[in-house]
Amino acid sequence: MDLPELGSLDIEYEDPKVEAALEREINILVQGQILNLIGRVQREFGGADIFGFGLLLKKRHPPRVWRAYAENWDDTFAALDISAEVSSRIVSTGVLSKPLRMRE
Repeated sequence: MDLPELGSLDIEYEDPKVEAALEREINILVQGQILNLIGRVQREFGGADIFGFGLLLKKRHPPRVWRAYAENWDDTFAALDISAEVSSRIVSTGVLSKPLRMRE
C-alpha cells in the first residue's frame, strides 16, 4: 500500500499501531525525497551547496577544518555521501478520516 492511497481507505487512524505504522512510512517517504533532492543537486548543479552544509561545517568545527575543505568545497560537496534521519509525529488525524463534503 502506498502512502498517498491511505486518505481514501477506511483505516482507524487513531489506533496507536496504525499511527506508528503511518509515521514509519512517512519517515521512509520523506527520507527518500530528501536524499533524492540532495543527490540531484550534487549531480546536476556542479556541487553548488544550496543547503549550507559548508556553512554548518564552518560553524561547528575549528577553523582549520573548514580551511582544509574551503578551496575545493564544491567538489567535496558533490562527492559527499549524505545520510538523513527523519522522525515524524502525527498530531491530528481528523482531516484524513473525516473529509469535508461540499453543499450544493
